[in-house]
Formats: sequence, structure tokens, C-alpha cells
Amino acid sequence: MRILTLLTVPLLAGGMIAAAHAAAIGVHQADLPVFESGDGTYYRLPSILVTRGGIVLAACQKRKDSRGDWAESALVLKRSTDGGKTWGPEQTLYERPGHSAFNGNLVEDGHTGELLATFIAFPTAAGAAWFTKTWIPAGGGFDLVRSDDDGRTWSRPEHHVPAPNADGWHGGAAYNNNHGVQLTRGPHAGRLVLAARVFKKGVYEDRAKGGVIYSDDHGRSWRVGGAGSPAQGRVNGEVTLCETSAGELYVNYRNCDRRASPRRRLYSRSRDGGASFYQEGAEEDLPAHGCNAGLVSFTPAGADKPLLLLTYPLEPSRHKLVCYVSSDDGRSWSRTDVISQHGGYSDVAVLPNGTILALYEKSRAEGLCLARFSLAKGPP
Repeated sequence: MRILTLLTVPLLAGGMIAAAHAAAIGVHQADLPVFESGDGTYYRLPSILVTRGGIVLAACQKRKDSRGDWAESALVLKRSTDGGKTWGPEQTLYERPGHSAFNGNLVEDGHTGELLATFIAFPTAAGAAWFTKTWIPAGGGFDLVRSDDDGRTWSRPEHHVPAPNADGWHGGAAYNNNHGVQLTRGPHAGRLVLAARVFKKGVYEDRAKGGVIYSDDHGRSWRVGGAGSPAQGRVNGEVTLCETSAGELYVNYRNCDRRASPRRRLYSRSRDGGASFYQEGAEEDLPAHGCNAGLVSFTPAGADKPLLLLTYPLEPSRHKLVCYVSSDDGRSWSRTDVISQHGGYSDVAVLPNGTILALYEKSRAEGLCLARFSLAKGPP
């Protein structure tokens, strides 16, 4: 078992992160293969979710004959019933010849027991231009499939075009990877919230602006919520999100501004269930390396407040996966030592026993691996 140490950093207010959350943590497994690339098949863009029943779902994009973003691809998934130690056979949730499927978010509706998996599908030959030539004129949109049996079987795709928000932003879910959330606190408890691509005519009409969409009727209809500040332009990129202890929505973004110095990840906060943002800025404790991240909130045993966990690579070359930890709803962060020498895009989830699962890219060519670790000393 390797031991990783949380490096303590100052809070923005001048304090220090609580000593209880700066102790040694144990990593007892890393680089466990889940989706292995080979023979012209390449797996990218991980999404991981632990259901309320303890089932682990791992979804990703399966690219064919090319590692490139605009390769023909499918949305695939595996299930684990033993906490990610072993995995069932690969399932195909969406595949259409000549099309690309950019997977987005797994999310569970705890009120209905349904699981949702979202994606945006388009003709491979159209490439990135499809977003500006077809998707935006159509008002955005996305597709989703449902499961009512813990991911054993899935429905046929449903197409949804979210209603624009009050400020005229349009969009759709599936901003590359990670899982969505169902809010549990406050007046919007039960709301499903997903990371989204958003645009506004005359303000921002490109394919890659970060925001959120939400549903109050179990995913039957959707509305665009907060959009990253228009002043951020192309800077505000891929999105990951979670609920805080106060029932707010915390949104963390990839920072695509290569000129910024120092370059930091970006954030937004919402008090109205994701409908709008009341605060935005740069995370002083979180360096940005041009990569999306995984984010989850969980409450350790015996604690009265959740921790936020954020996973992404330490190096700009997308190597050395680390986990940043916040005990104050994302207002300050400290990080672990290296969990794996690998690590590009990632997502993170937590088992009922407190074991943390990080699903990450070993490399763009080698597929997706899993790390299992804990914030407590010794193996979970």
C-alpha cells in the first residue's frame, strides 16, 4: 500500500485547512484496467457513478480507427457489483455507423430509481463544424437513454432541446465527461443538474462554452440554467459540478486561456439550483493544465459536513493524477500526492464504505484505468 500525503495550503481567508483532512491517506490499488484500447479502438472521456444501491457504472466514448476527437465513436458502459474490483461485459448504449457520440453525464434519479446517460451524436464527416452549422441553428439539444434496472438494460434514445434561460442562452447536455447530480437540499431538492454546452446568439455562438441544464420532472423536460460569464468567452471550457453543504451548486471549469499567468481553474456558484450564478472567478489553489476534471461531494463517516474531491493531472502533459480536497465547499483546496503516474481526463465517485474511485485515462492510446483509495489510514 502506498501512502499519499495531503499538502496543506492557505485558505483564501488566511486560515488553514482542517488538520483532520490533512492526514495521510492510503492508496491500495491504482492503474486497474477497465477499458483497454487496441486493434484500432480507443477509449476516452470517462464518467463514473456509484448508484444508491452500490452498483458502480463506468461509461466512456469508444473511438474507432482513430484517436482523434472527430472519429466515429460509440457510447459504452460497464457495471461492477463489487466496488470496481471486477467488471461485467461492455454494453453499447448508443452506436450509429458514420456518427460520433460525445458522451456526457451519468446521473441517477433517486426519486424514480432511473439512471440516465447523455450524449450528443452527429455525422462524423461534419466534425466540429456540425456544432456551428447544425446544432446552434437547431437551438442546441442532446440525447439520453434510461435504465430502470441499475444499468442492466437501457432504453432507446430520447432527443431533448432544453428551453432557453431567461437571458436567452440555449444549449444541451454532454460536455465531454463526468457525472451529473440530483440536488438533495433546499427548495430545489430532487432537481437533476447536468454539465452542458451553451450558446447565445449575438454573444457567444461557438461549440464549447460551459454551463448547466436542469430538470424538475425526472428528465422529461430540460431548461438551460447558468452560463459562464460572457466576458470569459472561449476561456470557460469543460464543466464538472456538485452540490455543497449549503445546498448550493458548485461548478468547476477547465480554463482554456493559454495566455493567463498564473493559469487557474475557474468556478461558478448558484443559490437557485443552477438557474443562475451569483459568483464566478478563478480558483487560486487549483492550477489549470488544459484538461477536464472529476468532482464529487461526500460526507465521511462521523463527519457533519461533506468534502469536495476534485481529480485531474498535476502536469500539463496530462500525467500524474492527483486529488484536490476541500472541506469548505470549494473555497480552498489542498492536494494529495500522486495517485497514478498516468492521468488525463478523469471522474471520481465514492462507495458507501468511503472508498474513493477515480476513473482516468492512462493515456490517449491505452484506455481507462481505475484507482481505489481512501482518506482514512490503511486500506478501506
